[in-house]
Amino acid sequence: VFQSWFGFKDIGQASHGGTKEDEILMEQRKNQTVSKLHSILRPFLLRRIKTDVLLDLPPKKEVVVYSGVSKLQAGYAELIEKGVLRDTLVSQGIEQGRTLSQTNKQMNHRKNINHP
Repeated sequence: VFQSWFGFKDIGQASHGGTKEDEILMEQRKNQTVSKLHSILRPFLLRRIKTDVLLDLPPKKEVVVYSGVSKLQAGYAELIEKGVLRDTLVSQGIEQGRTLSQTNKQMNHRKNINHP
């Protein structure tokens, strides 16, 4: 594989399935065009940060609010641990329960807690 990428012995030999010189030159011209456009447009593309634009913006405050687990979430957590959540949901008539994966308990606990 390495030789096919970086081997230059087949350049210009179309009979051996090698690359043509014209193809190489066209590719280099395309790359030069893109590089030239990037250098021209770079001064006009600005990346601004909100604090630079709005100087009177107060600093961000982060408040962490802890909440307990609801009875429904606690019940689902027990079913996840037992590995029977899918069967229980289907037996209750919730057809979307068939798509629930039971192989990753940690992910199911995370879904349960984040989506009451």
